Amino acid sequence: MEVYVGQLILKMDVHCETEVNNMDSNVYIENGYENRQDYLKCLAIDYGVSYETIFQFAEIMGSTEDFDGLIIMLEEMLGD
Repeated sequence: MEVYVGQLILKMDVHCETEVNNMDSNVYIENGYENRQDYLKCLAIDYGVSYETIFQFAEIMGSTEDFDGLIIMLEEMLGD
């Protein structure tokens, strides 16, 4: 029974992750970007920061922070 619960939880996690990835993709497209990578590249250009720096911060913060927390952090870091 414990194995079944573990497998069930794993299936739910995969399903939820897929929904989040689909949601994220739609958010980027709705805002005029091809995908998350395109969005992060545009941020790097807009803020004059290397893509690698933006990518590292974005990975630490998670995709749910791409349009708010990441922007706030960049503005505070750059003094904008």
